[in-house]
Amino acid sequence: MAASIDPPNYQRSLISLMAALAQGLGVEQIHYEPLPELPVERLRGRTVVLLVVDGLGLQLLRHLPATAPLRRHYTTPLQSVFPTTTAAAITTIATAAAPARHAVTGWFTWLKELGSVATLLPFRPRLGSAGYSGVTPQELVGATPLTARIALASAYFQPAEIAHSVYSRFVSGPAQQCGFHGLSGLFDGLAAAVQANAAPRYLFGYWSELDGLAHRFGSESAAVLEQLYAIDNAFGRFLETIAGSGALVLLTADHGLTDSLPERTVDLAAHPRLAAALTLPLCGEPRAAFAYLRPAQRAAFIHYVTQELAERCDLISAEQLLEERWFGPGPEDPRLTDRIGDYLLLPRDGVVFRQRLPHEAGYEQRGVHGGLSQAERTVPLIIAECG
Repeated sequence: MAASIDPPNYQRSLISLMAALAQGLGVEQIHYEPLPELPVERLRGRTVVLLVVDGLGLQLLRHLPATAPLRRHYTTPLQSVFPTTTAAAITTIATAAAPARHAVTGWFTWLKELGSVATLLPFRPRLGSAGYSGVTPQELVGATPLTARIALASAYFQPAEIAHSVYSRFVSGPAQQCGFHGLSGLFDGLAAAVQANAAPRYLFGYWSELDGLAHRFGSESAAVLEQLYAIDNAFGRFLETIAGSGALVLLTADHGLTDSLPERTVDLAAHPRLAAALTLPLCGEPRAAFAYLRPAQRAAFIHYVTQELAERCDLISAEQLLEERWFGPGPEDPRLTDRIGDYLLLPRDGVVFRQRLPHEAGYEQRGVHGGLSQAERTVPLIIAECG
């Protein structure tokens, strides 16, 4: 058992950023402490552009020269949410709510109300390819999209292949849906939206390619660095294009990544005693796995993890997670307890948990996220004034 693990730090986090944005965009009831770098007077009465580059951990910026646009406009580090994964973080960014409130706890989330382990972003059960007919994300998520709570016109720019998916439509709320192709499509679309209307607007853009390359080739691989340089160049051109518009441009990430060590993978196929203690497949993330236990197997589970896996992971009870507010400050959605299991298996450096169900194809990821390493949880906040 690991009572000494420091819980996630939310003092200067994505939650703080979104609290500041919500307040600046006119939301009256703010549940969280806003980031001081973005006071109301800096946000009111102007177009605000928020760009999220999936997987852009702070450590990647050191690969850029000091003159690079991303480096020149870098303002402060932020902490991601827990788990450090897109499902939880992008929902926080969309709703300006902590995971404690929206209750999305990972790529695989147990939905007790549906009796199903869901892959929420594709919005379908883990078992099978059909979606949840007759159910909407709003019924399952404990927070409302920010765009539904602001008076400004808004637009969401997302890759065309996901722009009109069920979950993308949820996070964008009533915002105009803008699908795009390629990096130039994202920045050209945003630039046109900034320049098309003098009235203040809220514009959101999401880029996923860097994260995909990191999963495939590694968190600081040549492919990732090539993509980083391309993003930096496109960002610089975008700022030049909208210079003088008065827009405020913010760029951040949902999480960073670290690299896995294949020889330290904990595959439940090789740990049948561990698998036998579970009532559900592991939920959450390979780097933050929620275990749902058979009551009669609780003691055996704890003994196995603390004896056989003591060097690979820490074991933290759901009660400790809630008491220490691992999912951020309240208010809490009452369904949160159901979505974090009985224990968290928190892997150490380079360790991932793998549990492949019978219908699932094999998969390997070099770059991974979800855990609490500095690389996974620290992202940059980049602010550019375009007055």
